[in-house]
Amino acid sequence: MTPAHAFDTLAYARKLKAVGVDEAQAEAHAEAVRDAVTEGVATKADLDNGHTALRTDLENQISALRTDLENQISTLRTDLENQISALRKDLENQISTLRKDLENQISTLRTDLENQISALKKDLENQISALRLEVKAQIAATEKRQTLTVVTVGGLVVAAVKLIP
Repeated sequence: MTPAHAFDTLAYARKLKAVGVDEAQAEAHAEAVRDAVTEGVATKADLDNGHTALRTDLENQISALRTDLENQISTLRTDLENQISALRKDLENQISTLRKDLENQISTLRTDLENQISALKKDLENQISALRLEVKAQIAATEKRQTLTVVTVGGLVVAAVKLIP
């Protein structure tokens, strides 16, 4: 690691000598201060390397998150498509069942109506037949009465003719 800041040990040692510190002690003290000041200080290159490593790590994490999210979205999409498909099949089955039920009910109603109409027709035919018989009986009775009337009138005419001289 190269020092981030230049520490002028010679100038520092001179200042110490100027205040009465002996030369060997001044140089040793200057080197100790330089080592203490520069130790652990990051250089621009250190910061650039750390920045690059951090950027790479973040890009990798973002890429991993993106992949994970895409996989989750794909899984959710598949799940939703499956659920929609299942619902569609269920609705189609229910519609089919309802259609069959309605067709059966319509068929039953149709049969019931046809039976009722047939029964009404028979009833009407029976009533018409009964009315025809009644009309025939009335006609027969009327004809009988007419015949009796004609016979009676004929008998009266014969009696009247016999009475006439």
